[in-house]
Amino acid sequence: MRNLYTPSLEADIREACANAGAAEPFHNRDDILETTLEDGETKVVFVPDEALRLVFQTHGKLTGSVALKGHMENPVMIALILENANI
Repeated sequence: MRNLYTPSLEADIREACANAGAAEPFHNRDDILETTLEDGETKVVFVPDEALRLVFQTHGKLTGSVALKGHMENPVMIALILENANI
């Protein structure tokens, strides 16, 4: 499968995860980046498409999603979303 992430997007996601206290993101079997939040139960999958989609799952169930596009697709916004998802 081709890499869906530009080097800068992947770097932004990794920086945001580190700043939000989430686990180091990894490429899952579908080559999609995913991480686990500080609570240890919430998984976040980063799906690059027309917008960067963050899909949240807890115990295998979809609990929310958000799409960032254009200038909103940056490490600060990603980190803010990840931090607030931990509340």
